[in-house]
Formats: sequence, structure tokens, C-alpha cells
Amino acid sequence: MIIKIINGAPWYAWIGLAYGIYVGVKNLEERYIDKKKLFIIGAVFLYLGLSTMLKTAQEHDLVILLWALMFSIGITLGWFFLTEKTIEYNQQLCKMKVKGSALFITLFPFIYVMKFIYGITSATSPATLHSVNFMIPYFSVSGIISGIMIGRILHLVYESGQMEKEV
Repeated sequence: MIIKIINGAPWYAWIGLAYGIYVGVKNLEERYIDKKKLFIIGAVFLYLGLSTMLKTAQEHDLVILLWALMFSIGITLGWFFLTEKTIEYNQQLCKMKVKGSALFITLFPFIYVMKFIYGITSATSPATLHSVNFMIPYFSVSGIISGIMIGRILHLVYESGQMEKEV
């Protein structure tokens, strides 16, 4: 069964996962961050979170409310508690230097695993996708993870704007 799952995944999913792990490993060290790249990462996380939620929300309106609530909680966590400390801002590069963090390498593969769980459940037991016992935990975790990443990105963009004003 695992071989079928691995072979059934599209090739671009594996490339995306490998790239996410590569970025996560780089995030373990101090690094310079470009604001433009932050928006790309944010768009990827929003897509990963929203794509599945919107499919399910067509039949279950409360999924949108649940996901939005968890997303808001995640943004708050990401903004206030899980953002790396900015060390400096480089005016010439228009980049900020931040301390390393293991958060990205933890969350990125986790959301991929969640997408696989959704895909496996969809293939093996489609009725389960509409069960409250599946939807509540799945969309709660999806919303929180997406919110954490977006909250961190928004905080870093805000901090870089503040540092630009100081320089």
C-alpha cells in the first residue's frame, strides 16, 4: 500500500517536498531573508491550506469558519511567539538577517503529510472526508499551521519595514 501511495503521488509533489526540506535545513542557520521570497513562501502555504479546505467547504460551510478561526489563532501564534529574532537589516541588499529556527522544517513536511492523509482517505474511504471526526482535526491543524507561517511572514515583513525606517 505504501508503494502505491508513493508511486501515486505526482512528481512535482516530491520536488516540492524536497525543496521545502532544503529550505528548512537552510533556515536552521542565521540567514538573510528577502521580502519577495517571503511572499512566495506565504503563497505556497496559503495554497496548501486553502486548496483542500475550499473543496470540502463546498459541501460543509462550517469548514470555512473552523479553518478561519484556527488560521487566526495560528497567525497570532506565528506573529507573537514563533517568529525568529531579526538581527540586522542590510540596506544595500534590502534583506534582513534572522536567527535560525527549526519551525519551518517541522511544519512544512507536516502539512505535506496532512495532504497525503487527505489523498489516501479520499482514495480509500471518501465518506470519511465528510465525517466530523475527520474534518475537525484535519482542518484545525491545517488552519493553525498555515496561520503560523503567515503570521511569521507578516511579522518579518513588518519588522523589516521598521528597520528600513531606522536605517
